[in-house]
Amino acid sequence: MKKLLVVLLAVLLMTALVGCDKEDISDNWVDMEFKLGNKKYSLPCSFQDFSKNGWLLEESYELQPADYTIDMYEVWNKDFYDQGRDLYAFILMDFENYGDKAQDIKDCHVYWVAFSTIYDDEKISNGYEIELAKKIKWGSTEEEIVAAYGPVEEGNREAYEGGYIILVYENTTKNMYSRMVLYLLDDGGLYSVILSKYPE
Repeated sequence: MKKLLVVLLAVLLMTALVGCDKEDISDNWVDMEFKLGNKKYSLPCSFQDFSKNGWLLEESYELQPADYTIDMYEVWNKDFYDQGRDLYAFILMDFENYGDKAQDIKDCHVYWVAFSTIYDDEKISNGYEIELAKKIKWGSTEEEIVAAYGPVEEGNREAYEGGYIILVYENTTKNMYSRMVLYLLDDGGLYSVILSKYPE
């Protein structure tokens, strides 16, 4: 009987461990953790974190130590291809060299990323999924976002003709500046996200 209980306990423990999601992300947006597809990332991070998951960058550009880009490089993935429009869903990125010698941007850190479900005013089919802190995803409403992160500071919400809203969240903690810009359609919810995190 004792052996049977030990075996049952072991099975229950293994089941609980299998059920744990090691890819959970922080509930605090300031931590800049997010999921792209089913992969977890955290800004700032090495571009290699994206590269190993199939994200491709064609450009090659050398950065000096402490230098950074502001050109918004396009990164794409063969897994996210819109056949009807003959284009890949892409991400825009900027890079910073935290090292002590010059290196290619592919070997530098990503400090700024932009995601979108829309290109040239049309929705991209077969695009990537995204998950932000507190389960905010494509299509999340302003009410859901405010419930998750709280209201934005005064002046950080703008509504535009044509039916879209921009919400800006900012924070400086431990000499790191974090900024999250969320674009929402009145009739479609969240459709674009810009995340950035870098030393102040």
